[in-house]
Amino acid sequence: MSEHVPQQVHFLDGVVLITHADCDDGGRRALRLVAVGYRVAVTARHAGKLARLLAGQSADRVVAIAADPGDSDLLERLVSRIAARLGEVRWIVDGRTGAVTSVGIAHPLRWAS
Repeated sequence: MSEHVPQQVHFLDGVVLITHADCDDGGRRALRLVAVGYRVAVTARHAGKLARLLAGQSADRVVAIAADPGDSDLLERLVSRIAARLGEVRWIVDGRTGAVTSVGIAHPLRWAS
């Protein structure tokens, strides 16, 4: 199954945050977005797999942070921290499911497959 960024969703003007990036699908999504030029922040509960996932990536395009994405208070702080490092977070992608949510808008989208 090939994956692509939907035509109607344009990430380049902001940062994409991928939660659960330590799962195989989340890692593939992150690397695909980085490969086509997006700024990407990845999170997972444990930093080990994130470090391996991002080895060799440019620090001005990617940041990895160990965090529990299920904690809504932590998520707010996480988005602020990422914004200070890479720029405004516009989209949050659940690495497990591919569900895309626009930050500030409760409007989930799905990745096309």
